[in-house]
Amino acid sequence: MTTYIVVTRPLGKKLKQAIRTTDGISDGRRAGNYYRIVEGDRLLWGGDITAFGEVDSTRISEKMSRDLASVYPQLVDESGSVPIEYSWSGLMGYAEHMMPEIGPLEKDLWACTSFGGHGVNTAPIGARLVAEGLCGSSERWRAFAPFGFPWNGGFLGPFAIESSYRKMQLSDHWRAFRSRW
Repeated sequence: MTTYIVVTRPLGKKLKQAIRTTDGISDGRRAGNYYRIVEGDRLLWGGDITAFGEVDSTRISEKMSRDLASVYPQLVDESGSVPIEYSWSGLMGYAEHMMPEIGPLEKDLWACTSFGGHGVNTAPIGARLVAEGLCGSSERWRAFAPFGFPWNGGFLGPFAIESSYRKMQLSDHWRAFRSRW
């Protein structure tokens, strides 16, 4: 799975008028976004998931600018888009059971994966469990054993994930549409 993040160019006063907190925000949609103000008047905006990742920074910027403009149209500039300065994509591992996969795959081969977009804060903990297991100093990794390492769809897996995410987006749009009536 691939997800995307952009950082806008400085947006000045209109950013402060649109978003009145410097706290991190995650919206309540199933296919939601997360964002926060950085460097005073820039917006770091993350979201979207695709099974067929985009790596071209120009296309990522265009895609995420459209998404950002759909939520905060007041940030659109005279060019008709939200100005983006930086963009990047990152890979995330998801298991069908939505739990990290930690433990031995075979003798002397261990896995520590599938953190579902939360690897920055939790992968080091998983790595510690793997190290303890390899050294024989702890069996805490066994807490993850019941979840196992299930097959995640093979060739058709990415299509299933892409379909699931797009279904969540449609559901979000439908809920937003209905809330207006």
